[in-house]
Amino acid sequence: MESPQANSKRFHPWRGQPRGPGQLPLLALLLLQQLPLIGNPGYFSHDELQWWARADVAAWRELPWIPWTDIAVFQYRPLTFNLWLILAHALAAMPYLMHLVFVALGTANALLLAACAERAGATRRVASCAAVLFVLMPYAAYTHGWTATLADILVLGAGLLALRWLQGMNTSRGLPGSTLLIGAVVVGLIITALLSKESAVVLPALLLAALYRHPRRDIVFAVIATSALVVAIYLALRLGVILGTPHNGGAYAWSLGNVPRRLAEYLLFPFVPPMLEVGPLLAKSPARLAAAALCVTALLVALTSAGWRWPAAWFALVVTSLAPVLILDTSYDHYAYLASAAAVGVTAVAWSRIHSAARVVILVVATIALIHGAAIMLRIREVGGVQQRFHADLLQRLSGREQPLPIAPSNPADCWLLERFLADVPSYRGIPLDGRVHIVGCGGTAGAPAEAMMSSTGRLVDAPPG
Repeated sequence: MESPQANSKRFHPWRGQPRGPGQLPLLALLLLQQLPLIGNPGYFSHDELQWWARADVAAWRELPWIPWTDIAVFQYRPLTFNLWLILAHALAAMPYLMHLVFVALGTANALLLAACAERAGATRRVASCAAVLFVLMPYAAYTHGWTATLADILVLGAGLLALRWLQGMNTSRGLPGSTLLIGAVVVGLIITALLSKESAVVLPALLLAALYRHPRRDIVFAVIATSALVVAIYLALRLGVILGTPHNGGAYAWSLGNVPRRLAEYLLFPFVPPMLEVGPLLAKSPARLAAAALCVTALLVALTSAGWRWPAAWFALVVTSLAPVLILDTSYDHYAYLASAAAVGVTAVAWSRIHSAARVVILVVATIALIHGAAIMLRIREVGGVQQRFHADLLQRLSGREQPLPIAPSNPADCWLLERFLADVPSYRGIPLDGRVHIVGCGGTAGAPAEAMMSSTGRLVDAPPG
C-alpha cells in the first residue's frame, strides 16, 4: 500500500513540468528569442499611450481605478484594466522594462504550454520545442510585443494553469480534500480569466483537453462542468451587453455572416509573411492566399498520419479558441493568441505518433510561420522607434506654441502610424496633446496646410512651402 507521501507526489499539479537546471536554458532561450521585443524603445499604438496618460499621476492613490462591480460596462475587464494602470504608472516611462514584463508574462505562458504538452504525453524535448515555437508564432510575437494585449496574455495564462491543475488532479478516492482544492483553484482561474476579458467564456470547452489520458475523467469533467456553470452565470449577466452595439465605434460590430471570412483570415495569416496585421489579408493576391491554404492543408494532412482524431482535435480546439471573435467585423492578430497555443500544443502531443515524412512537412510549414513571426517582431520594434522619435520631436514643437500644429506624413503610407500615435491620446509625458495637433492629408482629412511632416523614421521636419 502506497504511503500518503507517494500519493501526494503522484498527483502534484506541477508534476511533469520542466524544473530545476533543465528549465533555465529553455527560459534563457525563450527570452533571447524575444530580445527584439524587449529592446523596443517605444510603443505600437494609441492604446498604450492612452493608458499611460491615464496613469500619469503623482501618487498611486490618484490612479483612476476601474470599479469591479460595474458589470453593465461594455468592456468589463477590471483585472486587466487595474493591472494595466499599475504597470503604466510604474513602467510606461521606461519602455524597455514595460516590454520586459510583457515578454516575461508571455514566456511564462510558453513554459506552461510546454508543461501541459509534456503531461499529455509529449517528450520533454518536444514540449520545450513547442514553447520555443510558440513565442515565435506570428500571433504570439504580435501579442507579446504590443503592450495593449494584457487581457489576452492573462486569459491564456489562466487557461493553461487551469489545464495543468486538472491534468495533475488527484486520482485517489481517498483524498477528497485535494480534489476539492484543485477544483476550487480551477474555478478560481476561470473567474480570473473572466475578469480579464470576455473571450474567456471558451475556456471550459478548451479544458476538455484535460480528459485526454486522464485516469479519472469523471472528476475532471465535474470540475469542467462547474467552470461552465460559472461561465453560464457570467453570460446570463453580461450577454446582452456584450452583443449590444458599443457606443465608441464599430470595432465590436458583429454578424454571424462574418464567420467564414474571419476563420479563413486567422487560419491563413501565419503563412503569409511578412504581413504585420491580419486585417487586410484577403486583399492579397490569389497566389499568396492559395499558398497559405496549401500550408494549412499540408499541416492537417500531416497530422492524419497520427490518426484522424489529431487533425480533428487541432481544428476543433483552434476554432473553439477563436469562437468569440469569428463573428466580429474586424480581425486582429492578438485575437488568435489562444488559438496559436492550441495549435502548437496539439501538434506537440501528436508528434511522437506522426510519421517521419509527415514531420518534415510540419517542419517546413512551421518554418514559414517562424519567418513570419520574426518579421512581426522586427516590425513592431521598428514602429516603437518611430513612435519614440515622433513624440520626442512633437513635444519640442509644441513647447510654447498656442495654435494647433498641423502634421502630415511625408509618405501617405504612414498615415496609419500617425493616426495611431495620436488617436484620442490626451497627453504624453504630462504634456497635453488634445486639440493641439491636427492630422492633415490622411483619409480625406483637411484643414490648414501641414507645418510639419513626419518622416518614415518618425522625425518631424518642416513642411515644404506651398
